[in-house]
Amino acid sequence: MLSMARRLRLVEIVYAVAPGRDQGLTVGTSMLLAVLHRVLASCSKAPWHEGFRRTALYHDFSVREGDLRSQRFWDHRGYLTGDRVREVERRLAQHMAVEFDWDLSTVVYDATNFYPGIDTQTAST
Repeated sequence: MLSMARRLRLVEIVYAVAPGRDQGLTVGTSMLLAVLHRVLASCSKAPWHEGFRRTALYHDFSVREGDLRSQRFWDHRGYLTGDRVREVERRLAQHMAVEFDWDLSTVVYDATNFYPGIDTQTAST
């Protein structure tokens, strides 16, 4: 996952759109580490730093213990407004099209697995 995130330039794209404050982790790095944490140890962000130290990621990122606290995640997440998320998606899609040499002359949307989880048999507005 880390290799693919690097290939996609995910951290750099997020940084270009939402640089955040110049202290500690960037918004992009924080979000990437949060995703990797969720995949490697699906639990709350409370033991985030402890879990991080037990992975090979510890050698790839310069992280202080205070950088991986739940509040820091929410501080960084706050920089990702709806408009910024859409811009990250746009730039990421552009980069992916080039990186993977996609032919975009035809686009297909497959909704066969769409399930909204809404019970249509109940009275609601």
